[in-house]
Amino acid sequence: MKKALFSIAIIAALATGCATVPMEQGESSKLAKQFTPPSEGKSGLYVYRKGSLGGALKKDVWINGECIGETAPDIFFYEEVDADREHQIAT
Repeated sequence: MKKALFSIAIIAALATGCATVPMEQGESSKLAKQFTPPSEGKSGLYVYRKGSLGGALKKDVWINGECIGETAPDIFFYEEVDADREHQIAT
């Protein structure tokens, strides 16, 4: 009985996750979602993580060797990058 309760508790804890990511203020998020054209000579890059199982797993997002933030389910990042060149995106 104890083994079954312990297993249920572990599974529930893993399924729930506890990802906490500092969010931008509401105004910044609204502005990024307007899809306005980027600055001259730049391109707008959105990185989005779809919410799903494994939400407790966090990964850093890197663009050209610079960490722009830590992922969480249903969170997006917006960065302006130089246009007309390749960029390295990694987690």
